[in-house]
Amino acid sequence: MSLQNRTVGVVFQWITRHKGIFVTFLLAVIIPATIPEIRNYLLSLPTQEYPKHSNLPTIKLPSQPKETLKTTIRLGGSTSMVRYSEHLGLQAHNTNKDIEIDWKNNHDGSDDGIKKVLSDKLDVAASSRPLTTKEKDELVQNPIAVDKIVFVVSKDNPIDNLSQEQAKKIFQCKITDWSEVGGNHKPIKVINRAKNSGTRKLFQEFILNKEEFCDDTDKVITLLQDKTTVIIPMIGRQGIGYGTYTHLNQSKDKVKLLKIDGIAPSELNYPIKRQLYYVYKNPQNSSVKKFLDYINSYEGRKIIEGESERNDR
Repeated sequence: MSLQNRTVGVVFQWITRHKGIFVTFLLAVIIPATIPEIRNYLLSLPTQEYPKHSNLPTIKLPSQPKETLKTTIRLGGSTSMVRYSEHLGLQAHNTNKDIEIDWKNNHDGSDDGIKKVLSDKLDVAASSRPLTTKEKDELVQNPIAVDKIVFVVSKDNPIDNLSQEQAKKIFQCKITDWSEVGGNHKPIKVINRAKNSGTRKLFQEFILNKEEFCDDTDKVITLLQDKTTVIIPMIGRQGIGYGTYTHLNQSKDKVKLLKIDGIAPSELNYPIKRQLYYVYKNPQNSSVKKFLDYINSYEGRKIIEGESERNDR
């Protein structure tokens, strides 16, 4: 096929596909330019000048709001701090809409949270224990509140009080019967927290003086997951467990919270206390800084104080 024939074929295909454009082109350009009568008529039409400035009102279109990129902060760690994380996360988002706090399903213990911050799987970890010297090389801890470690037994158990020494001996299997501390002649069922629990580490440090827990599986049940809610139904009639006052005080209708050295957990001078922290990488990114700024703000402190007061009721 010659070049001329190929060219004609391409032009014909274009005209077939774009009939509307081709007809308009004929009427507006080709026909007026080639037929003298039409051309002369169009040239004889008077032209109209329009004023440079119109008196019509200027219409301002509404400006489009600037899109802000929402940032999700992954928050997890200590089960003792779920309520703090929930309320602070929700209110921080209400104050700053471009920040989302993902606090659900991430609270599997202080150790787990700290490890996930170090491996960039979390942005902020709730921790019920202080950082180790090695962890402080990469992380920063922001103290937010003071909480208490309390002991719980069955509401049917006649025991109301333990000394710190008695509590230590129970969790080391040196006291194994309730009659040894003034109760009924029944064996003690010890329920210990999971090994990744920050509360367990604090208990070991302050109550056991860094000595070991009893590992006799006939006398001690060690939880596989650090969930305070699991402890309550396991107490039964002869059990004893421990946890944060924040959680266990919510279940005081189901279990009894023991006094320690004659002091109730609701008292200000209750002896077993620990600091709670939010832990993050150093240097902190801008989103984490916004969250921490909210925590340390007047509004944030009021939420934390409200949680602490609710626990004392």
